[in-house]
Amino acid sequence: MPASAAARNDAGDRARWELLYRDPVFELMLLRERPSVESAGPTAEADAAWQTIAECRLSPATNTFLETFALRDYWERAKEVVFEDGVAQDAFMRPGQPIGEGAAAVARALVASMIAAATEDDRPVLDARHRDQLVGAIVEDWGMVRAGLSAYFLRVASEIAGRAGTRWLVQRRGTLSATASPVPGDVLLYQARGAKIREYIAEQIRRTEDDVILLAHSLGGVACVDLLAMELLPHVTALVTVGSQAPLLFEIGALVGVEPGSELRLDFPRWLNLYDLNDVLSYVAAPVFGSREGRIVDEQIESRQPFPQAHGAYWSNEKTWNVFRGFVS
Repeated sequence: MPASAAARNDAGDRARWELLYRDPVFELMLLRERPSVESAGPTAEADAAWQTIAECRLSPATNTFLETFALRDYWERAKEVVFEDGVAQDAFMRPGQPIGEGAAAVARALVASMIAAATEDDRPVLDARHRDQLVGAIVEDWGMVRAGLSAYFLRVASEIAGRAGTRWLVQRRGTLSATASPVPGDVLLYQARGAKIREYIAEQIRRTEDDVILLAHSLGGVACVDLLAMELLPHVTALVTVGSQAPLLFEIGALVGVEPGSELRLDFPRWLNLYDLNDVLSYVAAPVFGSREGRIVDEQIESRQPFPQAHGAYWSNEKTWNVFRGFVS
């Protein structure tokens, strides 16, 4: 596939999921209203296929997948969201609707509902590769063939997401901040109680005689940078931050451990900082703090998830762990 076509397809897929995380049945509603091709109506094959989907049985392998990625608790809730008002059945049974396309749309709705709920609970979520793998597994469990991204939905989703995305982000900023970021509530808490938080981290480090690698996500990374900037902890050999706002706070003079205009202490440990361009709460560190001859390393992780899901999608991405292993080995 040409690079431009691949980029358009990726953008359309990201737009689709951005819409699905806002409303998991959005695609189904769109398919339900899609102009029908000439057809005598639903076939016996479609009826049988819908009964299989409605039973929503999963294979042991798919159930294990849900358990592994802490999504099992959201499965029953997702079924209620997707099947409760009949939209899924209407979309699937629409005259002329290809069975594979309808089945994939229902599976995406279920997966989107689970990931959206996990995001609301501030839990790690799947990156795009594992997300798509789960959709495919569900469709296979139903004994159907998974359809790809249709040109119809690609066009409609991209147009809608493009028009609504920025406005929605502004309108939802308060909710997004509460569920997926430390701004403003957690940062205010940290500024008021940061000393206790840092002391707790330091106590855990002092209890061990082994070397310590600090691994911290989001605001946890801010606390660890502050702590290591303020205090020499000999056991700490490396710091790994994921989706961190520490560089931003440093730039605006709000990082507690570093006086505005000054630099990190010379004995600050090696630092690996992981960021995702789709995660608006992650920032690069080396250009801000100074690379110190490679002691601060930024690595980009591509979850291919929209925000805010991108903020919690690092942990299921294989590159995260490959880079981590390479850094600490």
